[in-house]
Amino acid sequence: PAEVHSLERLRAIAIAGHPALDRLRAEYAVAEQRLRLEASRAIPDLDFAGTYERDDGRDGPSRFGLPLGIELPIFDRNQPGIAEACAARDAIRGRFEATCTRILGEIEGARAVLLRRRDRARRFDVDLEPAAREALDTGRQALIAGETDALRYIDLLRSTRDVEREQVQATREVYLAWTTLEQAVGAPLLRFPDEPAPTPTPIANPQEDDRCSAR
Repeated sequence: PAEVHSLERLRAIAIAGHPALDRLRAEYAVAEQRLRLEASRAIPDLDFAGTYERDDGRDGPSRFGLPLGIELPIFDRNQPGIAEACAARDAIRGRFEATCTRILGEIEGARAVLLRRRDRARRFDVDLEPAAREALDTGRQALIAGETDALRYIDLLRSTRDVEREQVQATREVYLAWTTLEQAVGAPLLRFPDEPAPTPTPIANPQEDDRCSAR
């Protein structure tokens, strides 16, 4: 790419679809559902249903039954279950925040390295390599004209090859820096011209839940 994404854009891409954050979002969704289940158990469904029973005897007395269905102990209100589920969910939220902080720090560092390496490679492309080529052409013309000897020309040729080798290495380091930045962002940044762009993923952040106060 001709330009590097802004730090804000890279952060947005990472937050929207980094695989590590997606896994934590999935874990958070499971923990949230578990907390909802435990909270629903805290208020048991009291099922009062009257039943009419008659003794086997024809003229015997009739009895009216009142069965009481309670899923959990009425004095417990499932507070231990709610507390455990809420703590598990909060732990995932903490891991999510810590992972975000780590990822954003890695993105900032990788982007800074990429910019430095791009500047270095650009100096080779714009200044050093053309100057070396021009010096080599001048030396070749001087050798043909007899104004310099072969040893000096060989030294000049060796210097030009050193510049070209360093230029190739600088370009390679730029691509490695792009790869490191892609890994930090968790999304591809280098694409073939005919490669389709990914569908943007909406940013979702775990939200606080009032049921934590049930502890």
